[in-house]
Amino acid sequence: RELINNEELRSEDWSRFLPQFKKKIQPAKVTRQAKKKRKEKWNKKSEYTPFPPEQTLSKIDRQLESGEYFMNEKLKKKENRKKVEMDQIERTTKKQEEKKSVFIPPEEKPRLKRTMPADSKISVDLEGLKKKVKNR
Repeated sequence: RELINNEELRSEDWSRFLPQFKKKIQPAKVTRQAKKKRKEKWNKKSEYTPFPPEQTLSKIDRQLESGEYFMNEKLKKKENRKKVEMDQIERTTKKQEEKKSVFIPPEEKPRLKRTMPADSKISVDLEGLKKKVKNR
């Protein structure tokens, strides 16, 4: 639109303003291999079994096994509340332990004491030291 409105560029070739895309030329063998790799990556086939998988239990079947099916509504709600409270207690204790663990200092390695061996070869000038102390 801007080029149409501009009188100088109206009559010129507009191809220099269009984006230049380079074509990727790949041999057919390379493209086939790339496609095959992509397909293998996404479609991992499992082993073939002639028998279908076991049927999953329905909600009612699970309730019958646990005995929940025969409970009245009040008991169900009570048990659900207990479950939620227990989960909350566990989570809070974990969080408290994590917070406390920050304040526990890491174990320090015992330091080895390195003392200089007493050399009897070092001679001390006692007279000179006494004079220095008196001068101060």
